[in-house]
Amino acid sequence: MVFPPVPRGPPIAQQRVELAARADRGDAAAASLLAQDLHFCWWMLEQANVQKPDYRSPNEPRDLSAEEQQWINNWQEAQDFVRRNASYCEGIEASEIDRLKASALLAAAKLGDEEAAVCFTTDSMFYARPIAADGRFPAERDDPELAEMYDAEALQLAEAGVIRGDWRMVSMLDSFYSAGSSANPFGNKLAAPNGEKAFLYGALRELGVTDPAWLERIKETPMRPSEYGLSEERARDLRAGAQQLFDSYFRDSGPLPENLALCDM
Repeated sequence: MVFPPVPRGPPIAQQRVELAARADRGDAAAASLLAQDLHFCWWMLEQANVQKPDYRSPNEPRDLSAEEQQWINNWQEAQDFVRRNASYCEGIEASEIDRLKASALLAAAKLGDEEAAVCFTTDSMFYARPIAADGRFPAERDDPELAEMYDAEALQLAEAGVIRGDWRMVSMLDSFYSAGSSANPFGNKLAAPNGEKAFLYGALRELGVTDPAWLERIKETPMRPSEYGLSEERARDLRAGAQQLFDSYFRDSGPLPENLALCDM
């Protein structure tokens, strides 16, 4: 199991105020360090709250499968990691970590930290409130202040990521503008469903695919304009727009990874 790098130095609670002040003065290195360390402590608190997997009914004893045992082993490794490194996050309360982490990620992103931008945008799944009237995807954490922050900032960061040639931001924009489904947790959160934009970013993603098996899957199940509320003519225009974005920003980005890690901090 892969764990985040352990920060060095005194606990973050002792450094946080100074790092934040330096970030406010435009110190990009300080902003990135604060974002990384607070994201680490957020991850630590998340892991500490994960319950041990329990696959067996007490009324039906059985042996665990190899996969089930691996999940339990992974859980135990994570808990051991948290215990070994908990001292770095002492002084940061669970009630404040979400806001501290979000603010730090946003500050670092605005000073040019691309990973912070991706992590901030990805976290919208936790905080952004649903736009759809039926509220199919309510915010996992009800915090009006954070909801407002993500609503104001995340889409802009994602669009800026396209200009940097970041496939991760393309995937998130494709999701933001989709109608939403159980397999698409970003839908109906930061943006109202928009068939044209969803088709545009979906077409752009397809241009990044080079794996033969994946290309064959695209051929077998193509994007159908009618499912996006589009005419064939409009779909051709959007594919041309996707090609223009690819030519302008993604020629040097390499192929689209099949297993895209959205936040690698």
